[in-house]
Amino acid sequence: MVNVYKSFGSREVLKNICLDVRRGEILSVIGPSGAGKTTLLKLMNLLLNPDRGKIFFDGVDTDVDEKQRRALRRKMGMVFQHPALFDTTVFNNVALGLMIRGFHKEEIEKRVEDALRYVGLKGFAKRKASSLSAGEAQRVSLARALVLEPKLLLLDEPTANLDPGNALQIEETIRRVNSERGGHGRSCYT
Repeated sequence: MVNVYKSFGSREVLKNICLDVRRGEILSVIGPSGAGKTTLLKLMNLLLNPDRGKIFFDGVDTDVDEKQRRALRRKMGMVFQHPALFDTTVFNNVALGLMIRGFHKEEIEKRVEDALRYVGLKGFAKRKASSLSAGEAQRVSLARALVLEPKLLLLDEPTANLDPGNALQIEETIRRVNSERGGHGRSCYT
């Protein structure tokens, strides 16, 4: 990210931001509410375009057509502060991205089972998402991102409003993912 600016109307939210997240790095962005942390993550995830400046992902300029932007976004995972789960099973929520990408049934089942075990929710696949606690729902949201094996994992206050046990589980999962993937991925928290 080089010299990035972002405004909403007359309110300048980000000004001259330069940021480099390297492979294997876990980066936390800290600031008060309204400081632009979520806007920064949405720019990094290509959900928003900067008003000025450049954003690169794996050395590729992201100022490209929408089809190419979608291809770049498929290499990223995003976990929002408030998980948006579908009113179906935990399995279907975690498997959605794999289904959209056309993975075979056997691969989907293996990856979902592994992702749920990774976030401490082994045995939850058949549960309805609507029956989950806030912490469990956030862990399902994290599993949904991890199952796609993203090169860049963006987390927008993933432990906000969670009990200490669920917050610790999420933090430990992020550290373990980073460690076990041998520095092949990147993570950015707000």
